[in-house]
Amino acid sequence: MHEPELTELTALVQRLDQLERGNRRLRGLVIVALVAAVLGAVAGRSPRPGLAAGGPGPDPAAAGLVPGGASSPVVTADRFVLRDAAGRVGAVLGWQDGAPRLTLYDRRRAARAELVVGPDDAPGLALFDADGKARATLALFRRREARPGGPTLVDTSPALVLFDPTAKPRVALSAAPGAATTLELSDAAGVPRATVSVQMGGGPALRLAGANGVDRASLGVLPDDTPALNLYNEEGRARAALAIRATGVAGLALADRDGQVVWSAP
Repeated sequence: MHEPELTELTALVQRLDQLERGNRRLRGLVIVALVAAVLGAVAGRSPRPGLAAGGPGPDPAAAGLVPGGASSPVVTADRFVLRDAAGRVGAVLGWQDGAPRLTLYDRRRAARAELVVGPDDAPGLALFDADGKARATLALFRRREARPGGPTLVDTSPALVLFDPTAKPRVALSAAPGAATTLELSDAAGVPRATVSVQMGGGPALRLAGANGVDRASLGVLPDDTPALNLYNEEGRARAALAIRATGVAGLALADRDGQVVWSAP
């Protein structure tokens, strides 16, 4: 392979690697923000055993929920408790830790769903299993990015995270404005092992990681429709790359442990 061709192939490999690693950092920010917006907001929640196991609630008029004990088109209170005829709590609506939230209980009086507007006015929904562990969270949060010499950029991003019975995140889906849409799959230890994304420029990418979370393989199509495959060592450094250049010629390059190309073909 001539030196210009080798340089071109190396540049293609580096472009794919830079795009995907940048997306990986963004994905991390999205997941962290989601956990902060939803799980962080509901972590402080309390099943309120006194409510779940207690008797019938106070008379609404006596509690001041209905002014003067008469019917009114507007009911104002800090907290509402919904009970059935047997005194079983089905829902609690109120303020907790400075955030409004609605908690729904099952027939065993265990909290199973919670809707909350958490930090930074981020709305979130969490679904719990019978043991009280979060199994699914959905949030619409705002991601702030400070720009030197300019105003702070604020993006509104939706994200969904699914957890296994041990509360380990296993599936994460996020869509950030002006960035990549990402689906991440994790193993039983909660380590991200596979990430599928579509970059801002429209190029799809797949990343596969080892048990330690370090990238071992990536396959992607660059915004100019150039396909490329990278293979990494245990330290996450590219050791082999395959790409089809704009000329239509396929190229293969092998690198040493320091990432320096030592062989290439054709």
